[in-house]
Amino acid sequence: MGGTAGSGVGPRRIFIRPFAPSGTPQTPFSQEIASIDPMNQVPLPHRPYDLFGSSRVRHHFWGVTVRRRTTISTACATALALALTGATVAAPATRTAPAHDRACSPYVSVDSYSDALDKTTFNSAKVGGLSALAVRPDGSAVALSDRSRLFRLDLGPGRQGPLRPVATGAIPLTDPAGAWLDPEAIVAEPDGKVLAQLSVPKALHVTPAGRARQNQTFESLTSHPNGRTLNTGMEGTLTGDGTDASGRTLQRIQTWHRTNRSAPFTPAAQYGYATDAGHGLVELAPTADGRLLVLERGFTPQFRISVRLYVTDPRGARDISRTGHLAPTDGILPKTLLADFDTCPTLGAPSHLPQNHPLVDNIEGMTVERHEGRNRLRLLLTSDDNDLPQQITRLYRLRVNVPTAHRLP
Repeated sequence: MGGTAGSGVGPRRIFIRPFAPSGTPQTPFSQEIASIDPMNQVPLPHRPYDLFGSSRVRHHFWGVTVRRRTTISTACATALALALTGATVAAPATRTAPAHDRACSPYVSVDSYSDALDKTTFNSAKVGGLSALAVRPDGSAVALSDRSRLFRLDLGPGRQGPLRPVATGAIPLTDPAGAWLDPEAIVAEPDGKVLAQLSVPKALHVTPAGRARQNQTFESLTSHPNGRTLNTGMEGTLTGDGTDASGRTLQRIQTWHRTNRSAPFTPAAQYGYATDAGHGLVELAPTADGRLLVLERGFTPQFRISVRLYVTDPRGARDISRTGHLAPTDGILPKTLLADFDTCPTLGAPSHLPQNHPLVDNIEGMTVERHEGRNRLRLLLTSDDNDLPQQITRLYRLRVNVPTAHRLP
């Protein structure tokens, strides 16, 4: 969820405004990092940029999904090693429980959660509206705010212990006019290379150029461990795509593929996916064997929030990229429920929304912290507080044991 970011007319650009450690702009201008053609392609990243002009700061490159109400664009933006420092206000709000009290289902358990970032600031910037996460090789994370900022997070000592997140850096993202964007997802390239310029299939453009609905476009982005495949999912259904007998909306997951890490990404298969009635597809994450974890989130005007985690298997599935209007008979991906978060333990979590499970807030971001074998992995999730007092910025660390795959014939 998030606000608008420009009219979407004509080419767009993402800018990073560099900040010095004191929080004041280091230069009077913005450093251009990517250009966006919202109707045809996503941005082609420009040259690497060193935040402080120092060889000691290493470059890192990130893929960012930018959603606007009037355009679709999946941005591959050049972000940076965030070596910023500054005062951070954080409350000691981390909870764990004995292992036998953490299970949401036979497949998913909550290792810990933390509200330490909730309603805090970093160099006067609110740490909130977090829609996406990416974990860096050193164990720290980058959080993407739909208030158009990238935050660097220290998650606490070790990856086995409880979450103790602290914001340690921030970079704002703007278009050429200085307007905020609405970024919704992020991918980190471990080898520090630019992902590429990605072509967006015409049907996925926002109406009238395509069939996507405003504010129901790309909400997710993930890269598979092989580094050759990207997936993004539409949060909502395209005009003309249907529902199944259970009222589930038929949505699309788009793939880009490259033959090796130095080759360009090109559009590949598209898959049909049925999202539970009243839910949207808000995030994807890969398993080690090529399947996809799918995070579905329901959100009503009365702040009734529901979150479910599924696994689906696109390997060998039908490519529906040439299917004009999806129907239940069009090879919709099968899915298996791993956990309904309403069945998770509360872990004593506070909540300002009594109609919801106390642990559940507006969860939007999800990334793999690490794979622990073929079917086991650790997930890091975040909620988006929408800058509202009744919602909480909350991070979760989950342990997932994915059931053995049954390949399609």
